[in-house]
Amino acid sequence: MEKRKLLGLYNRASTLRHWEPNNSCYHFELTCNEIGNSIISVTSHFVDWADSEFRSELRAASLVRPDFLVEHWEENNIPYIVVHNEEEFTLFKLVGGNCLVEQELAEQAAKDLIEAKPVIMHGMTGFASPELMNPGAFKKAPNPKLRMQVLKRDGFKCRICGRSPDNHTDLELHVHHIRPWAKHGVTDISNLITLCQTCHKGLDPHQDLSLFKYISDEPWSIEKKKKQIKDYRRKMRDMLLSHKN
Repeated sequence: MEKRKLLGLYNRASTLRHWEPNNSCYHFELTCNEIGNSIISVTSHFVDWADSEFRSELRAASLVRPDFLVEHWEENNIPYIVVHNEEEFTLFKLVGGNCLVEQELAEQAAKDLIEAKPVIMHGMTGFASPELMNPGAFKKAPNPKLRMQVLKRDGFKCRICGRSPDNHTDLELHVHHIRPWAKHGVTDISNLITLCQTCHKGLDPHQDLSLFKYISDEPWSIEKKKKQIKDYRRKMRDMLLSHKN
């Protein structure tokens, strides 16, 4: 695809901002994560538990208030479009960002996105598909490979006090579940943090969800969200420009 045509797509997307106040809509978001994988998110609600151990739940897409979302996006200069037909929905897949889709259209063109699916609590407030979890996520103890991944990510030091065995020979590092296993937490790198034995023992209560801030940016960070959208657009741009006309 030529750069001129690609620019035309982005210009057209920027004009799709009209929505009817009385129309019900679903909210979708297309971004890229830290390793370049495309991620589609849906504003959703709890339907039921998906397993007997209550570690995964069924969630379905929720109808949203467009006025509240649009005000937030415009105040913070976050890209979004409002989709009224299938052609515009296809355009959304190319440009990413946030999207409002009218209820009737979503139930026809995006049925697979709005129906209830099993998900796992991910980070402080988010959810993720079980398919994105490592194979050992539903086992209590992390395997040696996962434990090493957590230690490497955290620089082989306690994320609370910063101490490392390199400087404190008596230090013992633990890999801790932020959302405890006993409270439906999973054994995934997104839920594990490196703590020294002193900080680990001193946790009170044992479940302290504020620890998530030590291993990732706040999920609602506006700048992080903008970067994820920018990364998605860069990925799609490179793919489209490399495609022969």
